[in-house]
Amino acid sequence: MSSIMLLRKTIAFYLEDLSTPVGQAVDIIITGLILISSAIFVAEFSHFPMPFGYSLIFWIPQYC
Repeated sequence: MSSIMLLRKTIAFYLEDLSTPVGQAVDIIITGLILISSAIFVAEFSHFPMPFGYSLIFWIPQYC
C-alpha cells in the first residue's frame, strides 16, 4: 500500500471517528473554524453600523 493511501485512510479515520481524543479535537477545530468564518461573514456584510472597536478587530472599514 502506498504512503498516500495510508495517509488518506488515517485522515478519514480521524474525520469519521468521535471516540478518540484526536477525532474529537479535529471536530472541535473544524466547528470552531466554521463559527469564526460565519461570524466574520455576518460582521462584514451586515448593514448596521458597527462600533469602531469591532471594526478594528475584524479589519472592516467604516461605511457610516
